[in-house]
Amino acid sequence: MAVRRDPVVRAPGGVKVGPAQADDWIMTSTHSPAQPKATPPPVVPPDPSTGARALRAAVWLLPAVAVACAGFRRRWMSDDAFIYVRTVRQVLAGNGPVFNVGERVESSTGTLWQWLLVAAGAVGADPASAAVYGGLVLTSAGFALAGLGALRLYGGRAVVPLGSLLLLGLPPVWDFATSGLETGLLTCWIAGAWLALIARPRSPTTSVLIGLGPLARPDLGLVSVVFLGAQWLVVRPSWRGMLAGAGAAGALPGAYEVFRAGYYGHLVPLPAVTKEASRSLWGRGLGYVADLALP
Repeated sequence: MAVRRDPVVRAPGGVKVGPAQADDWIMTSTHSPAQPKATPPPVVPPDPSTGARALRAAVWLLPAVAVACAGFRRRWMSDDAFIYVRTVRQVLAGNGPVFNVGERVESSTGTLWQWLLVAAGAVGADPASAAVYGGLVLTSAGFALAGLGALRLYGGRAVVPLGSLLLLGLPPVWDFATSGLETGLLTCWIAGAWLALIARPRSPTTSVLIGLGPLARPDLGLVSVVFLGAQWLVVRPSWRGMLAGAGAAGALPGAYEVFRAGYYGHLVPLPAVTKEASRSLWGRGLGYVADLALP
């Protein structure tokens, strides 16, 4: 006679249990099957283009560092810069933007530079030191902005900042990186307007920045006209857009002309009057050519 045997189930640890106990153990056990090991994330090799971009940026920004070092080594202050300093001190003393008390004569050629020095003096800086070191900072910033503009314009091409390198080879550039005059501001404005024209040609802020040329120096109004023409060629706006851009560019210079006419009774600074070139001196020019050709 065959004997029926119940199956035996082994629980973890080798303990034998019967069928009923096996069912209970299977239903109540917290034992979980072995989980597969997590695979490590794949190793991503560095992007070679990142290093190339960093190298290009360093090449284009290196002239800014070089001109800062050269300008600092040859820092000085010209005698004409003390005209700005005197006017700034008159403003801070409450006498207005004049050279002599009681004489409403505009002696500063660079209006924007004069008021930047006033702002520096208002927070406690010495106007003379601000003129020297502020000019150095603005010169370096101009070279840096020019490099950033070139990077944005040329992208990934292998190019060299030849224009900046040519300027770095001229000792007068090192000298007038400081000097206390508005030269650094002019460098920064030209480079900044060019970068804005490349990066955001449709922005009204670009038009406002371009319009600051006459305030930086009266003869830079011609440069502003060239920049505005380039902006028109890039954007090709409608008549309404063109009038809006021209209005944005001329708002600040126009407002200052109103102040200038009312306060000084003149539309240009006094140095612009003394240096105007409406008269032709062809004979003197030919004399310069002869002196150059026949020393």
